[in-house]
Amino acid sequence: MGRIIFMIKGLISAIGFLTIIPVKSHNITERTLFWFPLVGLSLGVILVILNSAFIKFFPSNLNIIILLTIYIMLTGALHLDGFADTVDAIAGGNGNKNRILEIMSDSHIGSIGVVALICLLGSKYVSLINLTGTTFNKVLLIMPLMGRWSMVFSMLLSKPAKTEGLGKYFISSVSILSVILSTLITAIFLFLFLGQKCVYILGAVIIVVLLINLFFNKILGGITGDILGAVCEISELTTLLVLQII
Repeated sequence: MGRIIFMIKGLISAIGFLTIIPVKSHNITERTLFWFPLVGLSLGVILVILNSAFIKFFPSNLNIIILLTIYIMLTGALHLDGFADTVDAIAGGNGNKNRILEIMSDSHIGSIGVVALICLLGSKYVSLINLTGTTFNKVLLIMPLMGRWSMVFSMLLSKPAKTEGLGKYFISSVSILSVILSTLITAIFLFLFLGQKCVYILGAVIIVVLLINLFFNKILGGITGDILGAVCEISELTTLLVLQII
């Protein structure tokens, strides 16, 4: 019973950290990270349900804009904020670790970050507009699933670049077991949705996450919470682009 309660607390914590759902977040543990892909999948289920209702009343292009807006709202734009801060930091940091971390810690967003957000969301929209029917619903499930799993995988590849911040606690809590279990869950659902083609999605996201971590390990000696947000967003876009091909 104690182990079940501990797992439930991990689920509640994951929901609290990854969504705007007002639940009490408990301590961050490897069991919190285990739930990341399932929370992502749950967000996808919500999008599929909403899509089934909205598609009856709105044209597909407007429907996608509404779905993306709701998706951003459900996550509190947390990962988009991290993506924008990361881009700003790379652009303005000139390779200086302290300067990069300083920019990431700034609550304001720069012009380059705004442009990056526009390009990111525009790319997601264009990728989704070309999909219809059952394929579209599968993509709505897979996109948030891969985004949340990629963060867990990224945590294993690096150490915290800062001595404080939420990202530090997540990265410090990751374990090989939590990554193995979250990867297994992700792979199972990917196979159910895509069959053998799932290897293309998983392989592409793994390569992207490896490259991102290699880059920041070199210039910062690790990653931050903002970088994890960027990993999530870039992995989602990678998933959409690969799905266009396969």
